[in-house]
Amino acid sequence: MPRCGHLALGTVLALVPLQAAGARQPWLEFTHLYMMDSGDLGEGERVAKPGDRLFTTGLRFETTARILAPTVLRVHGLSMPVGDRLLLIQAFLDRRDYYALSDAALVFCSGSFALSPQDRFAEETVGGRTRRIERFESEVAFCLIDDDASGNFDRAFVNGASADNHRGALPIGAIAYSLEKLAAPVEAQVAVEFVHGGTLNTPMLEVTTNILDGEWMSGELQFWQSNGNSDDFDTRRRVSDRTYPYSLRYQNAVVTILGFDESSSTIRYRLDGEIEQSRIRIGVTDPNNPNLYLLFE
Repeated sequence: MPRCGHLALGTVLALVPLQAAGARQPWLEFTHLYMMDSGDLGEGERVAKPGDRLFTTGLRFETTARILAPTVLRVHGLSMPVGDRLLLIQAFLDRRDYYALSDAALVFCSGSFALSPQDRFAEETVGGRTRRIERFESEVAFCLIDDDASGNFDRAFVNGASADNHRGALPIGAIAYSLEKLAAPVEAQVAVEFVHGGTLNTPMLEVTTNILDGEWMSGELQFWQSNGNSDDFDTRRRVSDRTYPYSLRYQNAVVTILGFDESSSTIRYRLDGEIEQSRIRIGVTDPNNPNLYLLFE
């Protein structure tokens, strides 16, 4: 996913969804709810070579909000014009006690954006000596709190504050907003891909996603259906050395392998069923930090 440029105070920002929940804002962890789009898989026999995606489905945020009337949000020295063009994504905080949130309280956050050094740092003079204080991380997001689910935001905080005295939630009056269900697509997809993997270069079907910074990589998938049941899928599932036809189920989608041609390293397959819209959880390993496992849920 693309990053935004520096925050120029007083200008309208183009915001992007926050990356892995809490991964880049270590002091406060929260999650969003992702929904997998529904869709018809089509009919007929097909052929895939390594690297081909057998099917792909998009993601949506389950609940979003839009501010009804334009205003300027001011929190801890940062200000941002907001209005109905700004997408706010519902967030579920791990530390609700930090902001004394009631059970009814709702929290929505903007996408992340980069701050300029002038906005990140401040100078403080003590005993005739001046030192530089970091107020915020390099990327931050505005988060707004509706304390009683009344349809008005009452407080706001900056997710990404470094200084303790910039982490609190401040009163912002009453800013009216409207809720939207499944209205906002995410700039990411989930796919089932035909690959040759492992030390033996084994033909497999692999769950892949580009949810982390837009790069396609292996992912672990769990989803919840409308009946409340959940399913986990192995990242990779071998398709060679089977008795064909051989079927693999991904939610309500069925991939039937009709045959594997070793000479051309291709599979013949058929898709049946439809993708049912469902809540989804995706786990990926950050390729830049193999010890960091990230959950999108």
